[in-house]
Amino acid sequence: MGSEKTKVKEISTKEVVIVDPSSSLINAMNLMNLRGIGRLVVADRDGAIGIFTKKDIFSFAASDNSGRPLDQVYVYEIMSQPLVTVNENEFVSVAASLMLDNDISSVIVSDKKNRMVGIVTKTDLVKFYMMKMAGKLKIRNVMSVPVVTVAPTNSVFYAAELMKKRKISRLIVVGGGAQIRGIVTLSDLFSANPQLISIKMVEESSGSQEMGIHILVGPALTVEDVMKTNVISVSEEADVAYAAKLMIERRISGIPATNLPAVLSGILTKTDICKVVARS
Repeated sequence: MGSEKTKVKEISTKEVVIVDPSSSLINAMNLMNLRGIGRLVVADRDGAIGIFTKKDIFSFAASDNSGRPLDQVYVYEIMSQPLVTVNENEFVSVAASLMLDNDISSVIVSDKKNRMVGIVTKTDLVKFYMMKMAGKLKIRNVMSVPVVTVAPTNSVFYAAELMKKRKISRLIVVGGGAQIRGIVTLSDLFSANPQLISIKMVEESSGSQEMGIHILVGPALTVEDVMKTNVISVSEEADVAYAAKLMIERRISGIPATNLPAVLSGILTKTDICKVVARS
């Protein structure tokens, strides 16, 4: 069964976690951490009006110069909008195409009266591929190449700027001979936020070097300081459904592909799988 025979309502998540647009950034972050999710639907008395994601938080943190405490920054200021919706009776391929066309990772599911009845995410599409499309493609047929990489000794600022420029949420860390050393994600950088803010203040300050020393706590961070080293990789000859299963089980969004042990040849992401679903 392909996506042309499966309707959105069959794979969507019915339970939607909602946040008020006037909630503070701190409260929204706490709610996401409490529920173990990466997005919230922003809704007022008239219904859903936007989506609030960890990516929105990172983008705000990287660009905000107001100096406001985070309990004085509000969800409506940084949420993603306009809201993208899909009817529950559309085929799964339509939802996948909407995500790709709008560069988003989820769409609101609505009924015939345009009422919100759920949400479908790229994770839902990966689950769908795993269950319904096994045996169709090898990873080398759909993986992204070339892979955007960094060295362990690159600064976290370089990594953050590279992610922003390339509109991606992870970088593979490689050593000599394209050997995989680790992976660094937006979440890893966000976890290092206190240090990032301190270093950013030093770099942007027009004050003296002495002032910089007082502001900066600890050494400048490199990618090696924040990357994960227990990287899961797969052979480029493996079934895409196998990689999809690993993504779901390990709660990750991308897996490096290799053509020799630990030698990077590509990367398979949820977006790559979404592209397959969109055209199936």
